[in-house]
Amino acid sequence: MQADHIKPVTRLTTDPWGKPLPAADRRFINPENNVVDNMMPACAQCNNSKGGYNLEEWRALIQRANEVLAREKPIFRAAVRLGTIKVDTNPIVFYFEKGGSND
Repeated sequence: MQADHIKPVTRLTTDPWGKPLPAADRRFINPENNVVDNMMPACAQCNNSKGGYNLEEWRALIQRANEVLAREKPIFRAAVRLGTIKVDTNPIVFYFEKGGSND
């Protein structure tokens, strides 16, 4: 598990052209969000994919993943049609929002 920021804290590590910044020039964007009260546990994969999105933006992105895949990927549509993928349209509820239950 990693500590993820609910309201994002972006680490500026490269210049506008993608060149790494020297350590002395690296900084946070929204450093006021870098507090324990703004953190939640997240697996590394979720933390990395959430990136600089706030929680609701990321939730919306995940919620429409099926729609995007269905539009963009014929293999996804075929897998749904053949029953190898089951599309779940239930609202996204993160583990920490469930109050620690295993539901």
